Parts: sequence; C-alpha cells; structure tokens
Amino acid sequence: MAASSSSTSASRLNGCQGWVKAEDEQEYAALYTTSAAARGLLVTPRDNKGLGRAARFAVTPSTLLPTAIPRCAYEEGRALQGACNRLMVSVARDTAFLKQHLTNTAAAGDDFTGGLLNIMDVVQAEQPDRYRSDPMFGVFRTDYMLHCPPGTAAVDSRVLMVEANTIAASFGMLAAKAARLHRSLLSQHLATTHAATQADVESCVPLSDFDVEVPRAFARAHALYLERWLQQRGADQPVPTEGVVIVMVVQPNEYNAFDQHLLIQALWETHGLRTVRLSLQQIQAVGRIGSYGELLLDLPASDDAPVEASIVYFRAGYSPADFPDQTAWDARLLIERSTAIACPNIALHLAGTKKVQQVLTDRKVLSKFLSAEEVPRVLATFAGLYSLDPADVDDRQPEKDGAARVAAVVAEARSQPHLYVLKPQREGGGGNNLFDEDLVRGLDTLGSALTSYIVMDRILPPAAPASLLTDRLAFSRDKVHSELGIFGAILHSGNAGEVLNTTAGHLLRTKLTTSTETGVAAGAGVLDSPFLV
Repeated sequence: MAASSSSTSASRLNGCQGWVKAEDEQEYAALYTTSAAARGLLVTPRDNKGLGRAARFAVTPSTLLPTAIPRCAYEEGRALQGACNRLMVSVARDTAFLKQHLTNTAAAGDDFTGGLLNIMDVVQAEQPDRYRSDPMFGVFRTDYMLHCPPGTAAVDSRVLMVEANTIAASFGMLAAKAARLHRSLLSQHLATTHAATQADVESCVPLSDFDVEVPRAFARAHALYLERWLQQRGADQPVPTEGVVIVMVVQPNEYNAFDQHLLIQALWETHGLRTVRLSLQQIQAVGRIGSYGELLLDLPASDDAPVEASIVYFRAGYSPADFPDQTAWDARLLIERSTAIACPNIALHLAGTKKVQQVLTDRKVLSKFLSAEEVPRVLATFAGLYSLDPADVDDRQPEKDGAARVAAVVAEARSQPHLYVLKPQREGGGGNNLFDEDLVRGLDTLGSALTSYIVMDRILPPAAPASLLTDRLAFSRDKVHSELGIFGAILHSGNAGEVLNTTAGHLLRTKLTTSTETGVAAGAGVLDSPFLV
C-alpha cells in the first residue's frame, strides 16, 4: 500500500514533464528562447559593456515547462496572503514591539539592522505619530516550500513558510510573463501532439495577475498621496497633475532591470503615472525636503522645476551592500523624514526581519496582531524557529532560563545540522543562510554575534523532475526543488484603516536539489511557473 501511494505521489509530481518528449526538447527550447525574448522575459548581464544597439541582454534563466505544485498548497498560500499583508502592517504600527525584539540583534553586531532602527528612532522623535497614523504601503511576497520528510508521501507534504519579504519583492512582472509563456507554448505544442487538452493547460497553469494588481495598488497609493496633499495645503490649491512622480530606488548595474521597467511601463500606460529610477546616492545628490515636508528632486531633465515624489518604491536598500557609505544612509533618512509614501517605510522593512518572524511563531504573540480565525491558519505554515538571544523570554518554555534554552538549541543544531538553517536578518536568496558544515562553523565562530541570528527547522521538499534553461543551455532533467512565492499589496491609511488589501499573483523559483538557495538574481535558481496537481 505504501509503495502504491509513493508511486502515485511521484507520478503527480511529474506534472506535465512528459508532455514534451526528450527528442523534441531542443526544438521546444529554441522556440521558448525566441518567444521569451519577444515577450521581454529578459535580464541584463552584469558584465554588459555595450551601448545602444550593442547592449546585450539575456533570456531569464527558466524552466522549459512548469513544475508540479499541489493545488491545495497554491490555493492556501493565496488565501492567506491578505492575513499576511495585515500582519506585517500591524507589526509595523507597533514600533515598541519592533524595538523590543530587534535592539539586542543590533547590539550583537548587526550594524545594518541597527542603522534601520536608528532612522526609525530619529523620525519618531521628530514626528511622534508617524508610524501610528501615516499611510503604510507594502508590496510583499510570502515564500513557501513543501515539507516532505523521509517516509512522507509527496501528496501529504505540508506547505511551510520560508520567509516574508517586505522590501524589494521582485520578479513579479517577469513571473506574470513566464506564466503566460508557459501556458501559450504548451497549448501550441499540445495542438499537434494531443498529449492533453487546452482545458487541461488552462486549469493547471494559473496566470499571475501581479502586472494588474500591483500597478493598481500604486495608483491608489498615489491618489492617497494627492488627497493628503490637499489636506496639507488647502482645498483651494490646484492638485498637481504633472511634476509628481513615483521614485524607484535601484542598484547600479541592475541585473533585474527588465522586471522593473515592465512595471514602469504598466504604471505609465495603464495609470498615467511617471516613474524615475534613482540610486540612493543619486537621491541624496538631488533630493531635499520642501516646505510641506514633501520630497523634492532637482532632476537634470525637469526644466529647472523640481519634481515631487508621491511614492518611493524600494527595489534596493535591503542589503548592507546597498549602503557602502554615509551618503546612502543619509538618503534613506531623507526619504523617511519626507511625506512621500515609502514602499516600504523603515517599520515595514523591519517587520520582515527573520527575528520578528521567529517571535511571531508564538501563538500568544501572533494573537496580538491577527484575528482568532487567522491565527491557527498562519501558525500552521510556520516551521520551527528558535531564538539565540538569552535575554528573550519564551512563555512556551518557562522552566528554562534564556542561557539554557539557547544552549539546548545550539547543541541540537550542532548535532543534526542537516535538519536546521542558521539565518541572519537578511534576504535569504543571496547566500546569507548557513547550512550543514557552514552552520556548525557559524555556531562555533560567531561568538556574541550569534545573538543576531535565528535557527530554523530545515524544510525538506520533495524532488520533482524538470529541464532547466540556463546560461549554458543545459537540459539537466535532474531533480529540482521549488519555492512558491505569493505576492500581496496593502495600503493602510492609519486612522482610516485599510484602503486596499489584495493578493497579487505568484512567483515560482526552482533550483537543483544540490543547491541550498533559490534566488534567481543571485544565480542559484531559475524562473518557473506552477503546474497545479
């Protein structure tokens, strides 16, 4: 009976992989590559030296076919995103909570988190009600993986949260294009092979509406800024129709520039909103605070009249590497002090840290921020997360003092490092997490800085087959692991509550089972689409 269940499980995880035969794969890959380029499914090589027509671009690393994901996991992730959006805003509104749980992290040597906390303190001292009453706007992505420990059938896997991303949640526009491309090419192929029907494809390959919902959220946030503009300056003042722009904060030599420019196009073509891309250093050079607290930018192409920022959207600023000098920190403070709606503001950025995620695994704590109906469903997606701060109080282990509790966590992780991950307060896709021997080495060498880390149960996903299109045109047909991201957008006006809270599409990233990271921009994973089974 167990063998039958395992066989059925493996068959389901094959998804649509058999719909394109091995002998047809090279031809299918050539069609995929050409179609991807035609649709703008591209990235910018980091060594791109070309100018004008000589500029070089590359097709985004991808799977040739969508990868199997249980339909129930996909639907549960979408159903929970509204609660996840609300949770992040509720946590960000409680700055005392953030300081309580992140101050020791910063003191243990995490200067990046410390710098963010310092900006929040400065702004809150100048504007005491800022984080309680001002608008908060977030474009988030909650990432999940299937957990299938040995002896568990893939169909019985649990869906567990990897992390909640509150800043620079990327690849949404490209993922929407990838889903349409995967669906379109499969449909064309099946028209000749008859391996399945058009209805099968449409039912199993869901489209992502990020390219509709997120631009719509930006348009509503921009409108809210203009509404506040009238409140600040008087109803007799004409509402500006020009000269108010969205600022997208970017990194120099951006690998993922196409994803950003596709959003910029959607904002302009659908909502008439102009966007400018600037680095933190550029913002500090041209930015200043106006008489009403507005963020003004003296851009070279603005005919001597400054433009005003309604929204500052961060696609950079999530890593210490984005703050190489004081200029970048000064720019971040300038933005936070202004009346521009930051996406995210500092408090929302901090709400997405791993330490906060670990604290929220306590039912009592989570119940402060979510309804009684939402708490058990969100809790069910949490893997085990464990504090390494002896000063933390854990009501679930009142019999242990902090030092004894941390010692027990360290001893367990050291004895079975293959079952745990050591995480700093950083984005996970860039090689920041420590696994296996690196985890043990970190436990042994980090010393007092270990307080700024957390330990997480390692999620053990089932392996599925896939063919990967990488820089070397490699069709590995190896086993892969996938990570499902669900996007959400929320606009909260403070005293008036939620203006908008929506689920906004999905992203699937896939990597070889030999890799511990899934970041596409980091070179570890490839872009994929879910095939629901």
